[in-house]
Amino acid sequence: MLLRLLPPEFGSPVDGPLIVNDAELALLAALDGVGIAYLFDHQVQPWIAAGKLVRVLAAWSPPFPGFYLYYPSRRHLPPALRAFIDFARRTSETPSDTNAAQARGGQRSRARSTAARRSRSRAAGPE
Repeated sequence: MLLRLLPPEFGSPVDGPLIVNDAELALLAALDGVGIAYLFDHQVQPWIAAGKLVRVLAAWSPPFPGFYLYYPSRRHLPPALRAFIDFARRTSETPSDTNAAQARGGQRSRARSTAARRSRSRAAGPE
């Protein structure tokens, strides 16, 4: 293999669009003034607050309600899918969502334990 070293001053002006498929690269390009980037609010909030980025086309940017995951049933979930669902929930929750989920989880746990006691008492039959 033949390698040729280029002089350090080598450069070529580039005209045309910049298209990236990575949010971090899009953010860096926007911060460098290359163009605009379409990113989630939480990804750019610190730079908007610091005045390094400005929001454009706000009227055409609907709020993002969150991700949805569709799967066939809650019964007999493959362990990998269950792990992914748990991961997605943990990583997409805000602190207020986490507190609400913990509160709901506690209620579900109590409901499950109550249902389990009822089913055990029914299985035992009358005394």
